[in-house]
This record gives sequence, structure tokens and C-alpha cells, in this order.
Amino acid sequence: MSDPDERPQPVTVQRQAAQYARSLIEASLDPLVTISPAGKITDVNEATVKVTGVPRAQLIGTDFSDYFTEPAQARAGYEQVFAQGFVTDFPLSIRHRDGRLTHVLYNASVYRDVQGQVLGVFAAARDVTVRKSAEEEIHRLNAELEQRVRERTGQLQAANRDLARAEGLLEAVIEGAGDPIFVLDPSGTITVANSAMRRLHGEDLRGQPLATHLDRIGPSTDADGNLVPLGQRAPLRALQGETVIGQHRVGRRPDGTRYEYLLSAAPIRGDAGTLLGAVVMLTDVTAQMEAAMLLRAALAEKEAALADNQALLREVHHRVKNNLQMLCDMIFLQMEAMPDREQHQDLEDAYSRIYAIARLHEQLYQSMGSGRVRLEAYLRRLARGFENLFANASITVEAAADGVSLDIDRAIHVGLIVNELVMNALKHAFPKGHRGEVTVALKARDDRVQLEVRDNGRGVPPDFELEQAKTLGLRTVRLLARRLEADVALHADGGTSFTLTFPVQAEEPVEPKP
Repeated sequence: MSDPDERPQPVTVQRQAAQYARSLIEASLDPLVTISPAGKITDVNEATVKVTGVPRAQLIGTDFSDYFTEPAQARAGYEQVFAQGFVTDFPLSIRHRDGRLTHVLYNASVYRDVQGQVLGVFAAARDVTVRKSAEEEIHRLNAELEQRVRERTGQLQAANRDLARAEGLLEAVIEGAGDPIFVLDPSGTITVANSAMRRLHGEDLRGQPLATHLDRIGPSTDADGNLVPLGQRAPLRALQGETVIGQHRVGRRPDGTRYEYLLSAAPIRGDAGTLLGAVVMLTDVTAQMEAAMLLRAALAEKEAALADNQALLREVHHRVKNNLQMLCDMIFLQMEAMPDREQHQDLEDAYSRIYAIARLHEQLYQSMGSGRVRLEAYLRRLARGFENLFANASITVEAAADGVSLDIDRAIHVGLIVNELVMNALKHAFPKGHRGEVTVALKARDDRVQLEVRDNGRGVPPDFELEQAKTLGLRTVRLLARRLEADVALHADGGTSFTLTFPVQAEEPVEPKP
């Protein structure tokens, strides 16, 4: 009789085979599951836990279709596998427990016991969320001067563990992967190479030493064209026990065409950490890198177009300002030619309103970077215009609102309000021949602006109400204040003071409920 100690230890061999399969499964970043004929999850890898946000213990035993945005379509997918034996690139969307979606393509096949009976389905999900976003972005860019696309990177293919079906499961994992995968034994011989690997190199690499394979494909370079030393190449590092994830490499296909890929490799370990070999995966990212290059070109084109548009808009503001200033000068000359001061009133009103808008375009011309108007600087320019028109006027701008800026529409409203109130004070607050003072005060409080126009003149009648005012100027103030959503307060104590408080940003309109 033979010595029992010399017999093979089936439990240890089986455990090593299971550990081998499990290491291969967990080496991938792709979610992997096994599904029973009843549609229940029987096992998952860590990537599945991450993509669903559900612990492995809670996933096992639940319905496979419950974790997708379209359960019926997911159910139809695995039923198709049981009916046909496999499914390729089946589109689904996994819902994370926090609501995030991951778009995937499923590749699945049935696995059998030693008698050939179907035990379940092995399914591998390829995350195509980035690629889908990139494709949508490219489509949008074609409609908007080809603005941007997103690069998607492939994820690593993986496998799932099962003691009773390790060999069949391993074959299903590797053959079901869309990316090239090969497995090395501890001596560096290629023991497994899937169909994608055979298509890439045009031959079956099984039984070929890794050194021979590396010599045939030639030197390896990184994305910048730097030569990767032999000892730093991912398969050799994995055989030394190191895990390498997502190295960006550039290679040549058998037909000589260049392609870019992400190279990942991980050691396969058995009991007590014994090194059993290594698994290597290549993910082709050539299309994504080309899409990224198109995106950069589109962005450069868009930036150039925006620069041209800014230059044109700046020129428009400059010309509008010049034309309005010329019109102001012509009105001023007309007033100078009219000896009767009483005839100036209508021309003065027109002059001040045109001047207010001209100063706005002047500031827009000088600050085209933001497209907004700095309120303090605008009001100071406006004040200088009144001093040119009224020789005895003293206009002071008090600003405690440094940095407050408004969009163009609201700046026009503020400028015209200040114009009407200052003109009203200069015309009516001071007796002829008396020099008065008008102050424009500006304050910022949180997200609101307080604007005050006050004078030290004779004040308004005791029964005066802004809402009842009939003059064009004050009616204009009332209308523009309403558009600014401003609160208006009037005080008549030692002169007249109009105070408007309004938000910096216009409030969004609320749609009426049906």
C-alpha cells in the first residue's frame, strides 16, 4: 500500500484553486455577480459592493434585478443568458443606495457542473458611465461649436469565487471579458489567454514564456513616450507580488497601428500567501484619448471665438459711448447758443439722461472681463457730468459699498434713478443763485444695496407723496424703483432725502401654481 501522506490532498488543491479564482475576481474593478436560475444573487465581488453601496452579506440572496433602474430589463437580460448561454454588451444602469447611477454593459454566460448541468449565470459589468458622458458631451459640442467631450477609462475585468465551480467560473470570467486578459504561472509562462488577447496579437499565447512575448511586442513606452525598463513592466512586477493598476501605456498592434491602453496586473496567491502566478489585463483607451484631443481642440476654438466676441462687444460699447457723448456735446452746444436759461430745461433733461447711459457704456467698455458695472465708479462718473452742466452744483458721492457690481439692466435703472433725483434737486431744491449740496450715498448690507440721494435745499411740501407725483422725472423714479424691487423712503428734514433699498441680484420670478 502507498503511504497516505504521499496522496494528493484534494482539500488543499481545491482551496488553492478557489483562492486562485478569487484572486483573479478581486483583481478587477468591474462589478461581478453570480446568479442562480431563480434570479437570486449567490456571490459578488468588492466592486459590486462599491457600485451598489450594499454590503456583500445583504446582496447575497436578493433579486439580481432589484439593483437596476429598469428591473424588468435586467431580468430579461439574465433570462436571455439562461436561454442562449450568453449575452454580450447588455446595457443597464445600476442604482447606488445614495441615488447615484452607474451605466454599465453586461457580458454574461452560464456556468456548469462537471456533468454539464447549468448551475447559474456569471455576469461581468463594464462601467461605461464615463464613456456615455463623453459621447453625450461630444454630441452637445457638435451643436455648440464642439465644446467638450469626456474621456472614459475602461475598468478592469474580474472574476467571482466559488469552491465547487472554480474552473468553470474562471473560464467564464476570462472569456466573458471584453478586454485582453492573460494569466501567468510562477515561472512566467502564459497559461490562459482569452479571445480578446488572441484577437489583439493574432495568435494563441498559451504556453508561451512571458519573456518571449515581451520580446515579440517590443519596447513598452508610457503616455509621454518614455521607455519603460524591463523590470518595471507590470507583468514582471506582479510576479514579484506587486499590484499595478491602470498604467498608461502605448503599443503597436500586429498591423502596426498605434494604440493606447491601461495596463493592470495583480499577483494570484494561494494558502499562506503562496504566489501562484499573476493576472494581467489591458484596457484599450485609444478612442477616449482621441476624444480628449478633440475636446481640447474644441475648447481652444471656443476660447478663440469668445475672445473675438469680447473684442467686438468691447468695440460696440466704445462706439455707442462715443456716439452718445457726441450727442451730449451737441446738446450742450445747443444750450450754449440759447441765451434764455428758461429754454434749457428740456435739453438739460435729455442731456442728463443720455449722459447717464453714455457713462454706463464707458464703464462696460473698460470692464469687459466681467460684463458687470461697478456701482461706485459709475456713480462718480455720473456726478462729474452734473458738475459740468450746473456750474454752481456740488455733487458728492459717499460710498461704503466697495466691490458692489450690478448687471447691465439694473445698473441702467440705478443710473437713471440717480440722474432724475439729482436733476430734480438741482432744479427745485435751491433758489436761483444759491449754491447747494447734493449727496449720493451708497451702502451695501449683505445681499442688498442702500442708495440715498439727499440735498440741503428747501425741501418738499408737507403733503408731498411720491406715488402722487405728476412730473416725468419722479414718475420715472417710481417706475424704475418698482423694476428694481426697491423699497423707497422719503424724508424731508433740513432738505430732501430719497432712500432706495434693493437686492443686488434680481429675484427669480415665481411661476403661478396651476
